[in-house]
Amino acid sequence: MDLTELQSQIETFIDDLGWAGAHSPWPRTPRNMATSVMVEAAELLEHFQWGDEIRDRDGLAAEMADVLIYLLQLATVSGVDLEAAALDKLALNRRRFTPVGSEATTK
Repeated sequence: MDLTELQSQIETFIDDLGWAGAHSPWPRTPRNMATSVMVEAAELLEHFQWGDEIRDRDGLAAEMADVLIYLLQLATVSGVDLEAAALDKLALNRRRFTPVGSEATTK
């Protein structure tokens, strides 16, 4: 499954529950989706509050999934092709950073 198919499944789920309409109690604005990403990211970080080890892998996976789902909703409502954006960012970072073991270069 690719990101487009996952976004489609998320949209179907939201439509099925009636959360996508104009009268939804949870309006899917870019700001609301960005806020939700941050709330879920904080819950993700909570798994590492008192140490570096993973104690609840299933709980951690659920929080990671929440972050991804909200991030994909943010991409949908803001019209961002997240897959293309990630590939573009990787290409930019490849130009910005020198691989380990290579001579340092000024970029």
